Amino acid sequence: MKRMKKILAMVMAMAMVLGLSLTTFATGATLTVTNAEKATFKKLQVIVADPTTATGWAFTSETAAAAYVSAFSSEVEVGEMPVAMSDQEAIAMLIKAGKADAKLNSELADVEPATAAQIGKALSNVWALLSAEFKDMENGEEVTSAGIYVIKGEEEGYTYNNMAIYVGFGPVDGGNYPTLTSEPIAAKKSPNTITKENVGDAEDNAVAIGDVVEFKVTSNFPFIDPNAEEAFYVISDTLTGATFNMATVKVTIGGVDRTSDVQMLMTPNFTDSETLEINFNGLIDVANSLASQEVVVTYSATVTEVSVNNTVSHTGTGIEGSVPGETNIYTGSITMTKYAEDGTTTLEGAEFVVARPAVGRVDDDIDNIQVNDGYEYATFDSDNKLTGWVNDIDNATPVKTGVDGKVTVNGV
Repeated sequence: MKRMKKILAMVMAMAMVLGLSLTTFATGATLTVTNAEKATFKKLQVIVADPTTATGWAFTSETAAAAYVSAFSSEVEVGEMPVAMSDQEAIAMLIKAGKADAKLNSELADVEPATAAQIGKALSNVWALLSAEFKDMENGEEVTSAGIYVIKGEEEGYTYNNMAIYVGFGPVDGGNYPTLTSEPIAAKKSPNTITKENVGDAEDNAVAIGDVVEFKVTSNFPFIDPNAEEAFYVISDTLTGATFNMATVKVTIGGVDRTSDVQMLMTPNFTDSETLEINFNGLIDVANSLASQEVVVTYSATVTEVSVNNTVSHTGTGIEGSVPGETNIYTGSITMTKYAEDGTTTLEGAEFVVARPAVGRVDDDIDNIQVNDGYEYATFDSDNKLTGWVNDIDNATPVKTGVDGKVTVNGV
């Protein structure tokens, strides 16, 4: 009975190990994961009740113990050996992670609580070392043994954080052996999708050459396995028919400005395009502290061609099958026809100047436009593609009608 009381005391302490960023412990007789209706799961029990140990718990194998001990050992300089700890010290660190003032045996009283990063590393170690021993799990599956179960979730289009479920004992009633109790846990996952949209004045997808348009890229920071050989996350945005205004690029994660914390590289391509790469590697940590948070990139670009294509993608550890986001905007064209006085005969060689109201000008008398009176005038290249706007009509580019009496200008 004395040993049973020890187990129950440890159960109550371990039940407090909740809400850590890398794992969730919950009391439950079923292994139930919410927020994961389309996911598939695998499970492996790594800790069981054991009244012969100092904590009342034990690892299920030496390999499971090594997964936790190596993750919980003190950090040291490269080339030095980690500080050794016992299996029971590692379990005591789990207990204290949930309840710092948990009552432990004297030899374990001074252990430090395990951090979220350490627990996440331990769960990753379990999968790396024991993945072949994991068994398929039905969501809501009943179990008959108290302890800790490591859960691996997978779903197309998402990265999943490693999880752990705690199964504990209920109250002893009339001397009968206690029943197992449980609570569901919520899966922590991040969608692999990335989207691109026009914002501001380009929302209707119609612009002119020389216009400045605004774009918005949205994704979610992925969960990245702490044991990944190469941990990385990069957003790549290719812009064709426009140029990036690099001074306007802004990056937020979870609503917090992180522009200064990422690396950006803009590369001109051989075609009329540029590629902006945003590297988030410096923000990746073992604790996955940014995982699932919304990533928003905003910037402006100047239109240089008659059509603009913008394609964005992201790559990173664990991201598979992500579909690039894409948006297109277009400039307009104007076809002008010159007729003779009879209204039917077209005239070749007639000259036109294209004008538009300057910013702040309101055209209330279109039939009585006065030269240089608050208007801008278009300049064109040899193909009649817009190259810019000037304030003096003398600096504008006249365009001439062809043999059919028509002339078309593009990019307006």
